Amino acid sequence: MRMFWTMSDRDPIDRQYTDALKLGSSWKGTQSFHPRGRKFKPNTDYYKRWDVTMDNLRIKDDVDTLYWCKIFRAPKIFKKNHIVGFVPLLNDDTKRLVHHMILYECYGGPATMEKYVTLKGNQCYGQDMPEDWNKCVSPVVTWAMGSDGQFLPDHIGVPIDGREVYYMLEVHYDNPTLKKVMDNSGVRVYYTEFLRPNDAGIMAVGMAVSPMHIVPPKQLAYRTASLCDKDCTNVIFPERGIKITSVLLHAHMASRQLKLRHVRHDQEMATIAQDDRYDYDYQQARELSKEVTVFPGDELITECVYNTVGRLQLTHGGYSTKQEMCLAFVTYYPRTPLASCFSMTPVPFFFETFGVQQFLDYNMEGVEKIFLKLAESTTKNPPSQTTTTTTTSMPALNNAKMLDELNQAHIAYLMKPPSFTIDDSKEQNLFRDLEIMEPVEFQNKTFQQHLENLPWEDSLLTKTIERRLINGKHMTFCRLHNDTLALMMNTYLFPNFTAYTEPKTSNVACVPLSNKFENSALTVQSSYVLISLSIALIYMY
Repeated sequence: MRMFWTMSDRDPIDRQYTDALKLGSSWKGTQSFHPRGRKFKPNTDYYKRWDVTMDNLRIKDDVDTLYWCKIFRAPKIFKKNHIVGFVPLLNDDTKRLVHHMILYECYGGPATMEKYVTLKGNQCYGQDMPEDWNKCVSPVVTWAMGSDGQFLPDHIGVPIDGREVYYMLEVHYDNPTLKKVMDNSGVRVYYTEFLRPNDAGIMAVGMAVSPMHIVPPKQLAYRTASLCDKDCTNVIFPERGIKITSVLLHAHMASRQLKLRHVRHDQEMATIAQDDRYDYDYQQARELSKEVTVFPGDELITECVYNTVGRLQLTHGGYSTKQEMCLAFVTYYPRTPLASCFSMTPVPFFFETFGVQQFLDYNMEGVEKIFLKLAESTTKNPPSQTTTTTTTSMPALNNAKMLDELNQAHIAYLMKPPSFTIDDSKEQNLFRDLEIMEPVEFQNKTFQQHLENLPWEDSLLTKTIERRLINGKHMTFCRLHNDTLALMMNTYLFPNFTAYTEPKTSNVACVPLSNKFENSALTVQSSYVLISLSIALIYMY
């Protein structure tokens, strides 16, 4: 919610607000906030602190989106401690460029990670990033624009053991004006040796970042949804379930509404977290007023609504702020091995939705392998060098291995951001390279041309596609802290459930503004009388 405020040296009893509105910017403004939910603000003097920041990182003026990663060794502690909260550390001249920061715990000890601690870092997930860094997948701190940090409730803490534990800080810089700056942003982590009753964890749920996550142009409210399936929660969550304490909802600039839904046995439970007035510049974690229990076999649905009225081209899923995401970072306890639970539209089902049956030079199985990053597209050209760096080539298909084995080996590649920014003119090259062969009426078109030529202003067509992609098939990924899959990739139909109905509440009568001021005046007058009587009584005694 965004609050508008003004200040004036006159009381607005006569409803004359114009004087205040005419004052300068120092006397009025806006502030985003979450009107509901708790917020924990402990005295940080009682906690140890660990500053995790970039080291004079030079951001060049030829890249508008940059993901930068750096490895850190945990503080020198010799027994288990608990992380209890964090605050952002931002430079005044670069804070508008920092889109989000995530601190990941790494799966690997000194033998593999110690040699990276002295490095200034590397572009995340690119060809120059060491393979060992792909084992850093478990989020312990998540920050996004507008947040002032987060502290956990007194009964939970994220475990940290400094003897052999390493972390990776990922910072996403959004630099649309192509500024050349130096940055030392990061986070200040607070931790304590006085352990809390429960180990907490953070898991990411939502839509796998993929070009098949599409949002049509000129839409007032286009909805997408992803699934964390019941098999994943059934295998990972303890018998008594997990308890969710807070949720950070995350998307990009076209998003207007986000929601984390909860389904149990074909019945939707109360919504876990919801933002119907999403503010891209204010992405503060939401502390739940009441903890939510998610049992084994429950399902989680991450839903986003986008507004693209001012956009003339399709918006694809991606890591640039011009592209879109739909994610929720969930803080919960007790901690489990689950790092993330994502879904995406299965490749054949996606193309079937748009009436495409076959591509020239590729059968559908080959296309699926390409989109799963399992085969190299020989026709793919590198993005423009004007605002990008070179791309990382996709893993080549080894015929000696089974497809399922390759899926597991390369799933991390699918889930990680690219090491380049996609220029608008070259966006989604793969769609441009796929020439349609069947059906005949779509021949001599690339798939990207086919998408662009669809009459998206036809609301019946758009809603049909929206419903099919939501209510149809979802391929799910249940990913563990050690960067392996708890289950093989599987395809599920979207659950058929009875929607949750909010309980009816009594209507609150509105009081006219004039009555409020009259009541206020009476209250003040009564207060003066009481104070006078009290003074008189004190004087008498």
